[in-house]
Amino acid sequence: MKKQTLIAAGVVLLGAAAATWSLRRGMVDGAGATNAALPATSFRFAIPAGTRIDYDVRLGTEQRVVQAGVPGAPDATEAQLHLDGGLALRSYGREGDRLRVGVVFTRIDHASLRVLGADALASVDAARAMLTDREAIVEMNDRGEVQSIGVRRDDPDTFKSVVHAVVQAFAVTAPREAASRWTAEERAMLGRARSRYVTMASDPLRWERTREAYVTLASAPQGKAEGVTALDKTTVHLAPEGHLLALDTHEEVTAKTPSMRAVVDFALTRTATGTFEGKGLLALAPGELEKREPGQALSPADVRRRLFEQAAGEIRLDEITSRVAALGGSSAIEDGWMTRAVAYLSLHPDDMPALVRVFEARETSPRARGYVLDLLRSVGTKEAQAAMRTALASPAARAVPGEYPVLLQKLSLLQRPELETVRFVEGAVDGARDEHERRAALFALGSTAGARQRSSAGHDVDAQIARVTNELARATSEEDKKAAVAALGNAGTKDVPRLLAPHVKDASAPLRSEIATALRKVKTPETRGLLTTLAADRDATVSQAALRTLEDQPLAREDLSRVADAVTAPAFARGADGAVLGLASRHLDEREVAERMLRAVVARNGDTPKVQARARQLLAQIAGGT
Repeated sequence: MKKQTLIAAGVVLLGAAAATWSLRRGMVDGAGATNAALPATSFRFAIPAGTRIDYDVRLGTEQRVVQAGVPGAPDATEAQLHLDGGLALRSYGREGDRLRVGVVFTRIDHASLRVLGADALASVDAARAMLTDREAIVEMNDRGEVQSIGVRRDDPDTFKSVVHAVVQAFAVTAPREAASRWTAEERAMLGRARSRYVTMASDPLRWERTREAYVTLASAPQGKAEGVTALDKTTVHLAPEGHLLALDTHEEVTAKTPSMRAVVDFALTRTATGTFEGKGLLALAPGELEKREPGQALSPADVRRRLFEQAAGEIRLDEITSRVAALGGSSAIEDGWMTRAVAYLSLHPDDMPALVRVFEARETSPRARGYVLDLLRSVGTKEAQAAMRTALASPAARAVPGEYPVLLQKLSLLQRPELETVRFVEGAVDGARDEHERRAALFALGSTAGARQRSSAGHDVDAQIARVTNELARATSEEDKKAAVAALGNAGTKDVPRLLAPHVKDASAPLRSEIATALRKVKTPETRGLLTTLAADRDATVSQAALRTLEDQPLAREDLSRVADAVTAPAFARGADGAVLGLASRHLDEREVAERMLRAVVARNGDTPKVQARARQLLAQIAGGT
C-alpha cells in the first residue's frame, strides 16, 4: 500500500472527538507547590481601552493520527504549523461583561504551514502578506475565558486558522474567587481541556498549569481513543495591571488506539507597552465581521472543501479514469495520486458513474476493478457507496472466477456505511453462489453492520447484527465456524465475548486463534479474561494471536500479572515469544511484571539469539529507567 498523507494545520483538522479521556499527568504541581503553603490569587484580566501590548511569539505544533489496516486510504492525518514573530494586543475596552482585544501579527520572522503535503506559506514574504496587517477581535471575560474570535469575512482562511491557533495557545483561566489551586474547562489548541492550575510558592501571579483530561480532542477521528497519556507543563507570568507578561507551554498527547501523537510548543513574552488610536475591526459595517468560537475557524464543511480543493490540484476526471483503466498487473501509480483523485471525487459526486463505467468495461483488469472500489471507498460518501453497489451488482464483478468475494470485501473497509450498503451485503449473503462466496459476504456483513451501528445513533441494523450473532450457533463445519467468528469480531458488539466464551476450548487451534483476533474491538474485563486464557494456549499461533490482541487492550497491573502467569508457565509455547516481547515493550513502566515476562523469554531462548537479545535489551531499558 502506498503511503498517502493528509496534512492540515493547527485548528484546521478533519475530525473532532466527543468522549472524555483521562490523562496521566507528567509533571508535579511545580516549584515546591506540593509541600508549601501557597499564596492565593484573585487575578482578573483588565486591559484599559487604548492600551497596546507587544509580544514576541513562537508557536510550533505537530499532530499525527495513523489509521492502520485501511488499504488505499490515507495512512495518516498530519498537522504542522510553525510561527516565529511579533504579536500585538490592542484593547478596545469592555462591552458589558466582555473585554474586547485586537490581535495583530506585527512581524513574521518565520512561518511554515503544511497543508496536504504542500507548504501553504511558500516563503517568509508570502507569510507576511498573508498574516500581517490583519486583525482579529477576541472577546473574553475577566477570567480570561475566550468567548469568540472575530475576523473579516474576506480574510484568507490561512490567517483565520493561524490566529485561532495562537489565541487558543495563549488562553489561560483565572479562578472564580481567590484560590491557590483551581480547575477550569477551557478551549485549548488540541481540543477542549480540563486543566489544573496552582500558584507558585513565591508569587501569586506566577501559575503552573497541567491538563487533567480532554473533553474533546480535535485530532482523533470518530471520538475513539485508548491508552491516552499526556506530558504537559505551562508556566504563566501575569502583570499586576491585568495582562500576560509571559507564557510558556510544552504539551505532548499520545494515544495507542488510534496511534496518535500531538505536540504543542508555545512561548509568548511581553516586549513593550504603549497606546494606540482607532476602532480597528469594530468600525466594520454589520455583516463584515465573522465571529466564531475558538476552534471554529471554519465550518467543518468549509474545512473539508478547502482541503479537498488543495489536495485535488489540477487533476481532471479524464486523467483519473484513464489512469485507472490502464492499470495492469505490474503498472504502478505514484505516491500521492490517490489522494488527489479521492479529493477530486469528493468535490464532484456527479462524476462517480464514470468510474463505474471503467469498472464495467470488458477490457478492465481485475486490479483496476479493485482500484476503482478503493477510490470510491476512500471517498466514502453516500454517492460513492451507491456507485460501489452499482459496480458490485454488475456482471463485471463476476467476470473473473473467484474475483467477486475479494471485491465484495472492499465494503468491509467503509468507515460509515449507509443502511442501503448494509442491506446490499446482506443480500449478497442470501444470494451467494457457493460457500466461499457466502463466507466472504458474511465477513463483510459483520463489518458493515457493526460500523453502521457505531456511527449512527439509531438501531436500524439490529436485524443484521442479530443475524451475524446467530451464525456461530448455526455453523457446523470448522470453516463456517471460523467465518462466523470473524464476522462477529468485525461487528464488535458488546455481546462478542459472551458469544465466544464457550468456544475458547474448541479442539481446533485455527478456530481458537480466530477467536483471539475476533475479541479485538471489545475492551472489557471479560474480554481480557478470555484473552489471558488463550495466551496460555499450548498452540503458539493461538497464544500469539491472543497476545497481539492484548497489546491493544487497556491493561491494569492485575491484568498484566495474570498474563505474566500465563507466559511464564513451563508449558508456554515459546513460538509466541515474539508476541510476549511486543506486549512487554508496551508496559515497561510496570517494572516487576515486565521483568518477569522478559526473564522467562531469556531463559527459554538460549538457542534463539535474536529473541534473547531483544529481551535483554528491554530489560536494560527497565534497569536504566528509559
